[in-house]
Amino acid sequence: FLRGGSSSIICLMMALVAVAMQMDVADAFIKQKKQYTPLLFFKVPAGTLPECDEMEQIIKSLEKETGVKVERLDIMRNRAAKSLYEKLVEGNLRSPFPLLYHRESLQRVYGLEDKDLVRSW
Repeated sequence: FLRGGSSSIICLMMALVAVAMQMDVADAFIKQKKQYTPLLFFKVPAGTLPECDEMEQIIKSLEKETGVKVERLDIMRNRAAKSLYEKLVEGNLRSPFPLLYHRESLQRVYGLEDKDLVRSW
């Protein structure tokens, strides 16, 4: 290593720079913040509840058509999502699942609904 002189040192420096750049890219990816959206979809993992799976397809379709993003919250895998969901459906007599919720207008869509209703939400 030392006998190679400056070319070895340059190679080592280039390798260190490459590793540092990869770390910066990885850190940026890991720390990437979610873009705010007022639209929330409370769901369960795919295959658990057919109504959720069908509503997921409707939401994906509308996201593609309109460019609007909907944040998905899995109540079986995220304790905070489950807690928020329980507060939102407290005292509700309807079938409360799946739930689409608009944070700004406070509108809710319960259960499986048609695409037109979801679009208007």
